[in-house]
Amino acid sequence: MVFLVTITGSTGRLGQVVTHLVSKKYKTRLIVRNVTKAEREFPRSKLISLDLSAASIPELRRAVRGSTVVIHLVGLVDLLASRKKLFAVNFEITKKLVAACEAERIPFFLHASSISIYADSDKPINEESEKNPVTIYGESKLAAEQIVARSNLKWVALRPGIIYGPHFKEGFWPLLRQMKKRRAAIIGSGDNCVPLVYEDDVAKAFVKCVEELKKGNKKILRQAFNIVGEHPTQREAFNLLSQVFNVTMPTRQVSVRFARNVASVISFLYKFFGKTSAFPPEYVDLLARSRVYDTSKAKQLLRFNASTPVKQGMREIRKAWLN
Repeated sequence: MVFLVTITGSTGRLGQVVTHLVSKKYKTRLIVRNVTKAEREFPRSKLISLDLSAASIPELRRAVRGSTVVIHLVGLVDLLASRKKLFAVNFEITKKLVAACEAERIPFFLHASSISIYADSDKPINEESEKNPVTIYGESKLAAEQIVARSNLKWVALRPGIIYGPHFKEGFWPLLRQMKKRRAAIIGSGDNCVPLVYEDDVAKAFVKCVEELKKGNKKILRQAFNIVGEHPTQREAFNLLSQVFNVTMPTRQVSVRFARNVASVISFLYKFFGKTSAFPPEYVDLLARSRVYDTSKAKQLLRFNASTPVKQGMREIRKAWLN
């Protein structure tokens, strides 16, 4: 039997990185909406043109048929999107895909979840910590993971931290632009920990899952894993940005409340003129909240560690953007 990996979301930000790495080692089939882009990016992979939002379960069954592993990467990461839109993409598509994979008796299912499913905590957060999302996005991701967990599939869920890298400009680029204009400020004390993970590390985690499944590592089945790298403080992250991109380190400090209020006013004005703010209040919360994640389970069972130092990751971003 051919070891075939079918991937959804290959033309997305994370999907591109994961698919490039997986397709170097395994035969791949990609379920995509944008065939033209996929043909250009992945000329060696078999493509199936299908809009997952509109696809029926019989269509999905045909799309995944014969797969050894299905990697589900389709997702909407938009803190400003409506509940209806977030659940339509993150929950409803997952629900249909899980049903199709169950019907086809797909051996393994890898699911891209998120650390956004957890409640805030002053203690290190492990995979068994309380699940109480503070955003609608987090709620949609938790609902999707619960559908996977309740299925009959042999599944693995990866919960990445805040992903950064050349493919992830949203949030990162506007912040850097404000630093260049000397308008950026440290929010709160600046001592809060930011759970970052480089895009290549997330892709390697998915490849590692496939490798372990192929080896027959049953310990990772029906398990979820936190995939997080270094946890620099907000102040340390600003300092690294200033060093790598040769911009001025912020010296001003503002309260979280003040920063959120300013962002709210700016977002309202942008919306009034039919535009979207590059740094809405939700991004303030993302930058100012302090969270630390325990990744020991991934190290022990999956034998994986997100090892890219933040400074090295930022250098890779700078090199990619300059080219």
